[in-house]
Amino acid sequence: MGLVLAKTEWEAIYRCLLDRVPEEEKDTNVQVVMVLGAGRGPLVHATLRASRQAARRVRVYAVEKNPNAIVT
Repeated sequence: MGLVLAKTEWEAIYRCLLDRVPEEEKDTNVQVVMVLGAGRGPLVHATLRASRQAARRVRVYAVEKNPNAIVT
């Protein structure tokens, strides 16, 4: 289930970036993505991967209140 969900999340973010940022603005338009309750970062990872694949710029803010979620 985890791999299917990760692919679905990645694809949703990828399509959103392509939809929101036209080709002619891809070098100047920076989309802000906020992940609240980031946990160990699967949504952050999916966002960065989708950004690279779509050739769109993003600024990611990840917020997690649980200190045990951070991988050390």
